[in-house]
Amino acid sequence: MNARTLILTVACMGTLAVAGCTALLWWSLRAPLPPADLVDRPAPERVHHTHAAAAPSEHLHSDGPAQREPVAQIEEGSVLLDGWVLEPDGTPVERARVRAGAVATHTGADGSYTLWVQPAQVQEIEAQKQGYLGEERPLHLPPDQGATIDFVLHREATVTVYCAGLPDDSCRDVKPGILCTHPALLLGRRCRDRDPMICECPAGGAALRGGGEAVRVQEGQRVAWLDFRYGGALSGVVLVDGEPNECRIEAYRVPGSLLEELPRGLLAARVGHCEEDGGFLLEGLKAGTWRLDINGYGERMVLPEIEVGDDLSDLGELELTQQGRIEGVLLDALTGAPVPWTPVWATMADEDAFALPSAHDNTDGEGRFVIKGLPDGGWSVYRPPYTWEAVEVRVIDGAAREVELWQGNDAAPDGHGFTLQTGGAGELLIGEVAPVGPMAGTDLAPGDVVQQVKLLGFDVSRLHPSAAHKLLEYYPGPGVSLVLERNGREHTVTLD
Repeated sequence: MNARTLILTVACMGTLAVAGCTALLWWSLRAPLPPADLVDRPAPERVHHTHAAAAPSEHLHSDGPAQREPVAQIEEGSVLLDGWVLEPDGTPVERARVRAGAVATHTGADGSYTLWVQPAQVQEIEAQKQGYLGEERPLHLPPDQGATIDFVLHREATVTVYCAGLPDDSCRDVKPGILCTHPALLLGRRCRDRDPMICECPAGGAALRGGGEAVRVQEGQRVAWLDFRYGGALSGVVLVDGEPNECRIEAYRVPGSLLEELPRGLLAARVGHCEEDGGFLLEGLKAGTWRLDINGYGERMVLPEIEVGDDLSDLGELELTQQGRIEGVLLDALTGAPVPWTPVWATMADEDAFALPSAHDNTDGEGRFVIKGLPDGGWSVYRPPYTWEAVEVRVIDGAAREVELWQGNDAAPDGHGFTLQTGGAGELLIGEVAPVGPMAGTDLAPGDVVQQVKLLGFDVSRLHPSAAHKLLEYYPGPGVSLVLERNGREHTVTLD
């Protein structure tokens, strides 16, 4: 598995609690993970709980009054979901809304809930209450078995965030956004894109991560600063046919090692804009190699490697001339029908240590896309995160190239020889293992308890409690290994 597959796989797992599969990119970290990585800075001046199943004779309707009402009839084929919703100290969370598919209820005074659901109609279960950070869990229920799913909800606290070293101390140009997470986790809720930026954080202490920086938020703290007081900056003037042109610039820092920026917001990136005279200035850039994607509203240019030092680097005049483009159509591999309104990325081929979304477009209503501004060379075109379905294209002398891109269904676990199940205690289990296929003959068996899911040796459960489950939904392939428990013994299976 190359770095690009790793990046985009984990990027789309961002749907756990962040912005989904956009420009979130992941890189490897060789040093210890946070919270040791977090640095506290002063502001610049200016359980699972074992219990008996709740009686199935009571049900609380999500849109009804608070009292419990008898259930007249339980639909045939339904299974029971039950559990507790608690605060971290074990205090029950009363009147929390618990939803699984189209069925919902509220917790009682002791924090307990019960839901009767049709297994085939639920894929996740979530618990929410105003004033708390909600939590969602994936579900893969077998046809005849329910599960006990407990939730721990953290009270939320509103934190106002500023970015020292950026214009007006504003965080609006920090991309792909700022996350507020539990200190021990790397994924969390994305902050609201306001100026100043507003974050909903765990009330007992949190971590802010974004744009290549991270800082701890103490309990009771209501204002926090991310420190971008680096000397590095880029300036230039964008021209089209010799005339100044307004533009949008996306700048990505190329990491020096895999997952380098993982604990600091996944990616160091900025967005900037040209003024009416075509001039732009990007400040607060960490020294290193940056990649620029300049969109001149009609013309586009990708500058793959721009070196940034500890002071201002002026790129001079940048003429957005006609460069290479890749045109194509995205088709469904099962039906042959066009796939509309879907992102398509083109990344420079043969990048071993890193890969960034150098250029991108969304398909139109007929599945067509046009990716412009590409320098000559090899490019991989794909629908993120499915880089293993990429089409290799070579741009020569700026000529346009036409491609057909097929969207398959290899990413589903059952397409790789096994399925997933949620166990009775909410644990992740191996479901069916196909007698023929990629997992035939391996030490993978139905009922194996998944203890860890490792991606290139990194236990992804350290990112978020649901991350391991999500990873296997998106990409159970090369580079992934499962640490399994069977009859009290642990063993490891590598997915090829």
